[in-house]
Amino acid sequence: MKNRIAISSFLILTFLLGCKCHKKEIPDGGPCSYNTVFYPATVIELLKADNNMFDLSMTISTPNSNGNDTIYYSYAYGRHMDSTEIKNLNVQIGTAFKYKIMQIETGSCSPYIEQLIMEKFEK
Repeated sequence: MKNRIAISSFLILTFLLGCKCHKKEIPDGGPCSYNTVFYPATVIELLKADNNMFDLSMTISTPNSNGNDTIYYSYAYGRHMDSTEIKNLNVQIGTAFKYKIMQIETGSCSPYIEQLIMEKFEK
């Protein structure tokens, strides 16, 4: 009888200690909140890839860059821009687009995100 009580107590105690139900875990992916800041990404060169496709070379100045950094549209989006997009966005040397930097404040999502947004930057 004592063995049954000891074994039962051991099994119940093992189950309770092994259960993660009593711990509050933060799930990966959210909810998360970020501090978001926008910087200008200024077009400094239009590079012709072929008859209808272009790449944009842009300069950005952020707290993480010592001076200006150069970024490319093709790197940010994984493709070149076609002439229709260039026309619709009115892309020319000196045009500034949004460069977004997000730093996590709460949650367990990606802690740091940089993203080129093809919308006109306004101060």
